[in-house]
Amino acid sequence: MNKLPVISSVSEVLSGVIRHYFQLIHVAWPAILLLVLAFGGITWVYLSSGVLDLAFGEQDPEKVRAVTERLGSPGSIAAFVAGGLVAIVASAVAAVRWHRFVLLGEGADGRLSQIRLLRGEDGSYIWTSIRVILAYTLVVLAFAALFMLAGMLLRMLAGEAGAVHGIGSAIIALGGIALYFVALTVMFRLMIALPDAALGRGGRLFEMFDKTKGNSWRLFGAFLLLLLIAGTATVIGSIIVGLLGALGIAGALIGGVLYIGIYLFSLMVQITMLSVAYREIIGVSGEQEAPAAV
Repeated sequence: MNKLPVISSVSEVLSGVIRHYFQLIHVAWPAILLLVLAFGGITWVYLSSGVLDLAFGEQDPEKVRAVTERLGSPGSIAAFVAGGLVAIVASAVAAVRWHRFVLLGEGADGRLSQIRLLRGEDGSYIWTSIRVILAYTLVVLAFAALFMLAGMLLRMLAGEAGAVHGIGSAIIALGGIALYFVALTVMFRLMIALPDAALGRGGRLFEMFDKTKGNSWRLFGAFLLLLLIAGTATVIGSIIVGLLGALGIAGALIGGVLYIGIYLFSLMVQITMLSVAYREIIGVSGEQEAPAAV
């Protein structure tokens, strides 16, 4: 059973994404262009509501009400939903190219002839993502039911005795936290099916879950480290975007471009981590074997 080396894998992911950032954009440029258009459309709808006028002017209740109504109008909501769906699909299409770049070296030589605009794996990747979400939801519901049952039993045993009741509540709270972390480890193991789908192997959900046995907390630790780093970068970027937005439309546009760049970095880090975990635990063998790009 292969074990994921957490620290070396996280280091490889970060250094790989930083070194190959523009190559990763290059191999997935159609999807990223679509992603930029989606974010651009959402930003345009947001800015056209007049929200910036509120930032620079007095908080006139009438203006606040008008902006709120424009943002809450059916047209604006439809634009936000459509933009979000396009961004999700574009992110999935980009992810397939990034998995194949890391695991198969596709596009690492700079030749776009290897990069197809659309692949059958794109649909498989989206479908696998949906299955991962559904499976994770079922796990959460099962854990929630178990948590509620355990809570009812502890309360029955504790009765109304103060000290015992307090201890029981603490046990219930700790049990809930433990179940939450266990559910996260389940999700991370299920997500290894995503690079499997990107390689055209069908996104074997339960087989990948079985093969990642013994790596639950290793995957959890690796993703926790990367999420903390990516989350910190996102928070700092959001603050900078907010400061740029205070400069007006030009600042808001520059901030929007910066935010997209940070979002792509965060997405690349997660996708590359999945690819490295797949390579280390499952392996890339047979006719698909190729030098990794990261």
